[in-house]
Amino acid sequence: MNMSEYPWSDATHLWEQDGIAFALVPHPSFPARLNGYCCFPQKPVSAPAIDGILTYVPVHGGITYCETLADGAVVYGFDCGHGGDDAPPHIYDLAWLKAHTQAMARSIQLAAEIEPAYLAADSEEARAQIITTYHRRCELLGATFELTNNLGAMMNVLLGRL
Repeated sequence: MNMSEYPWSDATHLWEQDGIAFALVPHPSFPARLNGYCCFPQKPVSAPAIDGILTYVPVHGGITYCETLADGAVVYGFDCGHGGDDAPPHIYDLAWLKAHTQAMARSIQLAAEIEPAYLAADSEEARAQIITTYHRRCELLGATFELTNNLGAMMNVLLGRL
């Protein structure tokens, strides 16, 4: 994958692993904070943008960025510009940011495996059970889901849909 073709010309850190490109990019409003991005060569899930199962990816603040590029590659990202993000010291830790960005990509890959069951679920309760199983499997990858740290998931819970 030619990372120079992707939309992160201002990235401070670029790397590639297992065919996925990664970048850390300064937040536009808070340049001392870095946002994490991963780029898949093709769309890993059928859900549009960050809907469906991707709403529940265990990443800081939830996935807040999705772009499909002209070549069919898809970039997903999280940002560190949420209210309260000036307090947690880990969001300034380069090792944490890199590991968290890679955990986001692994969690998206796992979401792609689980998505068919999620889409076939015939009730909110069945989807909730699938999401619980998904989060348990994500924890084995080192990614822990926190409902209070994911606005999209919180909204779905409050509205009674999963």
